[in-house]
Amino acid sequence: MRKISKDMAMEYGRILKRAKEDPGTAGDEGEESWAELLRNWLPATYHVVTKGRILFADDTATPQIDILVLTPNYPLHLRNKKMYFAGGVVAAFECKLTLRASHLRELLRTSEVIKSGSVAGSNPYEALNSPILYGLLSHSHSWTKKIPVSNQIFGVMKKLVASSGFDFEKARLYPDLVCISDTGIFCYGKSFIFSEDAEGDEKEILSEAKANAVLSLSYNAYWSDDESSWMYGTVHGTLISFVMQKLAYYDVGLRSLTSYFKDTDIDAASIGFVSSTGIDLEEGVVERYFEAGGASNYWNPWGKNF
Repeated sequence: MRKISKDMAMEYGRILKRAKEDPGTAGDEGEESWAELLRNWLPATYHVVTKGRILFADDTATPQIDILVLTPNYPLHLRNKKMYFAGGVVAAFECKLTLRASHLRELLRTSEVIKSGSVAGSNPYEALNSPILYGLLSHSHSWTKKIPVSNQIFGVMKKLVASSGFDFEKARLYPDLVCISDTGIFCYGKSFIFSEDAEGDEKEILSEAKANAVLSLSYNAYWSDDESSWMYGTVHGTLISFVMQKLAYYDVGLRSLTSYFKDTDIDAASIGFVSSTGIDLEEGVVERYFEAGGASNYWNPWGKNF
């Protein structure tokens, strides 16, 4: 992962030098470097394609998206048709050389289109997560680099989430990740706290909310400062680990490898921007949570972390 981080930084410098001569080609090269990373690190059975639209069952389609990851069983004849059936797409990514605020606004709009295209499932995980992971991959960002990376992280966070916090009515519609290769990665998380399984600080959160259950939404940021840091490589390691975790919910065969990634220090400690609200859980949710193994089952669809 340290080598990947170094290679991506060198690639960004090379592409940037040529961007003024041929902006279109520079963008394509940046996109291809991310596609290559995904091809090299996701299981070989998944198909990584570039420049396509997602077609939903009601015949509506997304705008063009830079990179799509297709299921292993996606028909060979249809892999290069540039209109991809939503049921065969597991992940989609926008690619930018240099991230700007306008890109984040566009990302939020497209995320709503993609995640509104599928029906919410009957358990908490599927109610809060679309089957299609969606995010943005960028080599760098346009804001000041004259401050520590940790401060840059907070600056990007403020642009990603409104000052008023998350809109809980749209909890399912936010982008899953924003990865800035030379800065950090922001991963969208959802979690429940309920009184029947609350521990430590969780009890205090429930008390403050004056509720028996709380839903929290957050963007958790992971970063590494420079090549000398033991965490150098965290950004790309977390990217692969997070995408694998999402794929493994539906693809049980990936869970052993994904658990291995989780057990390493591939994603280091993080900070997060969190919004919480008291909620009423539907009848039977807590019982099903314990029946499915409670906190000991990481893949528990009735679980506490999504």
